[in-house]
Amino acid sequence: MPATTATCRSCQAPILWAKSASGSSVPLNADPVPAGNIALRSDGIAIYLRKGEAPPAGAPLHVSHFATCPNAGAHRRR
Repeated sequence: MPATTATCRSCQAPILWAKSASGSSVPLNADPVPAGNIALRSDGIAIYLRKGEAPPAGAPLHVSHFATCPNAGAHRRR
């Protein structure tokens, strides 16, 4: 299942909802960036990359929305 587009409830930024390899939901900034550390496969699976690790061929790189949302703390599980 591909990632779904949405809007952050806090800051109204466009985001993508993907799934991690373990099945957890992962909010990503919608726009890919060359310095991203999360590769988004075409099947909607988000792959966290270690420093220096190459992404899968053709997978755009994204950043977790938690890293950029000014209200990220309000959405963290306690």
